[in-house]
Amino acid sequence: MAHYSREQRPERTRNRHAIEYGVLRAVALPLTWLPLGVSLWMGRRLGDFASGGLRMRWRVTLENLRAALGAERDATELARIARSAYQSAGMTFVEFLRFGRDRRAGLMERTAIGPLAVLEPAAAGGRGIIYLTSHTGNWELCGVVMGGLGGSVEGVVGDQKNLWVDGYVKRLRARAGVQQIPIGSALRE
Repeated sequence: MAHYSREQRPERTRNRHAIEYGVLRAVALPLTWLPLGVSLWMGRRLGDFASGGLRMRWRVTLENLRAALGAERDATELARIARSAYQSAGMTFVEFLRFGRDRRAGLMERTAIGPLAVLEPAAAGGRGIIYLTSHTGNWELCGVVMGGLGGSVEGVVGDQKNLWVDGYVKRLRARAGVQQIPIGSALRE
């Protein structure tokens, strides 16, 4: 592995960030304009590539599954579950990229939310609701759809290390109507 001087690191990082952003935009363009079914299929293939080709965090994923499921599952089953999780993440990525193209009405039509009974008393009383979610399923889509039910949606968000990618992600969220609260000021907000 190459060792870089302190002066060379910022330039190396800047170049890597430019390449990452370029790859993101190059991947995003066709995924946002192809039909949804094709885009989601490609998202699953991106998940396959990340898990099988790049092996991105593969060992960590398997260790976490083993810790959660214990000895109940053998290595083959854990790998199958992990691959499925990567495919799901790929589809989430595709749906997120499409926020700029897909209209809220279309997102609402293909999303099921329930039960909505908890929203009605809060809305009638003029109160807000705090949802706590984990990074399971499409948490980004959840915010957009909840905003479509009325009122505003605010999400606590962290910054990406790559400032270009960070700006792109924040623009997509803003276009989808999600107000963003920086993680450092979340408690005050």
